Amino acid sequence: MNAEQISQAEIAANESLETQETDVIDPTVFLDGYHSSSECVEAYKSRLHDLPAYKKHGDNMPDDLKKLVINEFRKTEKYKQGLWIYLEKHPLKFDETKYSKEFLEKLKSYWQLIKEMDKISREKNIDSDRERSSMHTRAAEQLVEDGVAPSATIGRLIVHFLSIDQSYDVQDPARDEKRLAAEASYQRG
Repeated sequence: MNAEQISQAEIAANESLETQETDVIDPTVFLDGYHSSSECVEAYKSRLHDLPAYKKHGDNMPDDLKKLVINEFRKTEKYKQGLWIYLEKHPLKFDETKYSKEFLEKLKSYWQLIKEMDKISREKNIDSDRERSSMHTRAAEQLVEDGVAPSATIGRLIVHFLSIDQSYDVQDPARDEKRLAAEASYQRG
């Protein structure tokens, strides 16, 4: 079966799930569902067709090269934006039985800091925000170590999604765009 046939099979298998709103408690099932969604598959295919390696090998691209392309695609803004859209129909709900003890310790410490930040002054929040970001990253990195997330970036999104589910944060897909704009502005001058 070639990549085109696999993509069509994944789309067909996922079609009924995509039209229904369903809660998901397992982060691996959540990511697998997104990866087989028509939106993710189509975005990946459009990126794939632009690559010189695909133009050279077509559907016969070596597996190791295919894995590299998939991993790079999963680092893109388009991939992350698609996850936000997927989350709208398939909310990732927190179920602590789906995570390692190490991750839960880091996540709960992160959430405790968020609670404390709500109670302190704005000036102190600046320092606490750095610590919050660091704790968010540590929890995300634990998801990577546990084999749940393919990268720290995706791990950060999963932590964010779980925090939204537990009302520690709010849904703001534009946050990444704002962050990227701020970083670009800072780098320019």
